[in-house]
Amino acid sequence: MKLWAWLWAARPGIVAAQHDDVAEVRRIGVDAATELCARQLDAGAPGLHFYTLNQAGLTTEIVRRLNLAG
Repeated sequence: MKLWAWLWAARPGIVAAQHDDVAEVRRIGVDAATELCARQLDAGAPGLHFYTLNQAGLTTEIVRRLNLAG
């Protein structure tokens, strides 16, 4: 399933969030990405690979939430 389709189905709030509220859009995105990563790890994925697109802080937050920081 494409990520956007998953976000649309799992997180309707991301559609309703005002796009000029950057903090809210980021929060919703980090919540959704964290849940998706947790599902992948729970299903047996051996690891995760992130493209940070110059947003390393968001990725760091996801890793922290997943208790993967070493």
